[in-house]
This record gives sequence, structure tokens and C-alpha cells, in this order.
Amino acid sequence: MSDNLIINQKMIKLDRIAAVILFIVILFYAITGYGMSRGLLDTTLAESWHLGWLGLIGLPAFIIHTFWSIHLLLIRRNIWNIYYQLLERL
Repeated sequence: MSDNLIINQKMIKLDRIAAVILFIVILFYAITGYGMSRGLLDTTLAESWHLGWLGLIGLPAFIIHTFWSIHLLLIRRNIWNIYYQLLERL
């Protein structure tokens, strides 16, 4: 197997893991936000999760997921190939 194929397979797995993490984080954002506004959850716990931990977990997952999706979109539209060819000429 070529190195590019192995890298692509690992990036696809990483992207799927990041998407699942991002989905869970968004659900927890909704739960903690609703819990803070309605008083259903402990306010300090919901606030610390909503304003602190969920952002630290969600931001890297969001970056990985969007980077790989944009990368694949640019490849499908042949924009990445044009950009790569321009870089090779420099």
C-alpha cells in the first residue's frame, strides 16, 4: 500500500472520530445551556462545562473535522490540484 493511501485512511478515521466528538459536544452544549437557563442542572457545574470544558474538547474536534472536509472539497473541485501545481512551479 502506498503511503498516501495509509495517510488518507487514518485521516478518514480521525475525521469520523472528530465528528462523533463534535456531535456529543454540541449535544452537551444544548443540555448545559438549557439546564443553566431553566435551572434544571446545578448552575456551577453546567456553567463550568458550558463555558470551559466543552470548548476545550470541541475546538480541536471542530478544526480537524472542518479541515479535512474542506481539503476533500478542494480536491473534488480540482482547486487543490491547481494550488499544488502552482506551488511546485515556485
